[in-house]
Amino acid sequence: MGTHSLARKKGPLAMVRNDRPVLERYLEGDDQARGVGKIGHVKFKPDTIHDLRSGSKSIIGLLYGIALQQRKVPPPEAPLCRDVRYTSCVRL
Repeated sequence: MGTHSLARKKGPLAMVRNDRPVLERYLEGDDQARGVGKIGHVKFKPDTIHDLRSGSKSIIGLLYGIALQQRKVPPPEAPLCRDVRYTSCVRL
């Protein structure tokens, strides 16, 4: 991502290296809220509430990958109901 494409982004940007923050920036831009639509130009700050939408999927995927590497969760190909004790559980 070049400088010009970063300038078109909006919202917070944070980078961490060795468990320490190395960069924290708050960008600005036109934004919209789910179920509301366009909400105008927003200058993001540390306390600005932001609708993550599909960003949540990336965060969950990252956390799952870490837990999988540490063998704390089953692999994706494991049966969904293997460890659940429900008689109505259906295997997909």
